[in-house]
Amino acid sequence: MEIEAKFCVQDKQIFRQLLALRALGEYTFIAPTHYERLHTIYYDTDDNLLTAYGYNVRIRTSGKERTATVKRGLRSYGGIHERDEWEIGIGDVVQPQEWPASIARDLACTLVGERLLRPLFKVSMWRWTLHVYSRERRIAHASLDLGLIVANGERCRLRELEIELVDKGTRSDLAQLFMLVTTMFPIFAEPRSKRARGMELLSRSQSR
Repeated sequence: MEIEAKFCVQDKQIFRQLLALRALGEYTFIAPTHYERLHTIYYDTDDNLLTAYGYNVRIRTSGKERTATVKRGLRSYGGIHERDEWEIGIGDVVQPQEWPASIARDLACTLVGERLLRPLFKVSMWRWTLHVYSRERRIAHASLDLGLIVANGERCRLRELEIELVDKGTRSDLAQLFMLVTTMFPIFAEPRSKRARGMELLSRSQSR
């Protein structure tokens, strides 16, 4: 399961301040040792079957690695999102029927049958990831994303902070981090996922 808080960072200077963050309340932020260049394409069938069932599929490229992810939204409240998530490394293929044996493949094939996936939109971004600790507990990743969402000629800028629970992190930790971050920085909760924002762009492009 993926549990994360998402924030829109409108100001470039605030983005840089978040990247330099090392302590917040009882939490310590470990500086990123590198950044990633990520290219992500979101998919659905021609009849939008995945959307109808409440699922989505993306394929993300980072360096030479390509990972397929199947997600299902469970609930969102404020800027906190909870989702089921299944992932598998896929090499050069796209269609679920060609993915390696895995829960992700089984689920995707059950959903789409013999239908083929088609690309909806893409997200290209840089990502810096800070590791968040509470004393000796690693409790979250804080990812700062900077890039573009592009859908059929429409585009919008992406500048976000995501705090995702990992390892020994709890919902209480996430709620505390949410309060601290929004108190200390002029940023606001982002209720939309990247997919939701991409679908908004796609809808806008189709109404032109």
